[in-house]
Amino acid sequence: MDSQSNLEFLKLEINARLEEYKALRAEIVATLGAMFQTTTLTLTAIGSLVAASPFIIKFERPVLFIVASYIFYILAWTQLRYGLVVYNLSNHIIEITSPAIRQALKSVSNGQLNSRALESVLSWEKSGRKRIHSKEKWTFPIEAAVIAHRALGNYAIFYPSNRKSL
Repeated sequence: MDSQSNLEFLKLEINARLEEYKALRAEIVATLGAMFQTTTLTLTAIGSLVAASPFIIKFERPVLFIVASYIFYILAWTQLRYGLVVYNLSNHIIEITSPAIRQALKSVSNGQLNSRALESVLSWEKSGRKRIHSKEKWTFPIEAAVIAHRALGNYAIFYPSNRKSL
C-alpha cells in the first residue's frame, strides 16, 4: 500500500473509533439515566410502603411487608447491575477504544508524536478508578437480578389476587 492510501485508511480508522467512543459514551449516559429512574422508583416504593403501613397493619396483611422486601432486594441488585454495565462499558473504552485511537494518531503523525505526548488523549476514564475483576463471585447476584425481574413478573401475572389464605 502506498503512503497516501495508508494515511486514508488510518484516518478512516480514527473516525470509526471516535464514533465507537461516542456510542459507548451515549450508552453510559443512558445506563446512568436508568440508574436514576431505578433510584426514583425505589424511593417512591419506600414512601408508599411507609404511607400504607398503618393500613397494612390494620387489615392484618403483613405478607405485603415480605413482598416489599423482595421487591427492594430486586431493585438493589438491579441498581448494582447498572453500575456493573457502566463499569464494563468504560473498561472497554480504557482497554480497547482509547489505545486504538492513540495508536492510529501516532501512526498518522509519522513518529512526530511519541507515546508520552498521546497519553492524555481520551484518558479521562482512568482518573480515580480502581481495578475490579469482573469474574468475581459478588457479581453473580447482580446478573441474577434480570432473572428475578422475570420471575416476579410471571408470579404477579399468574398468581390469583383473590386467593384466600388457609
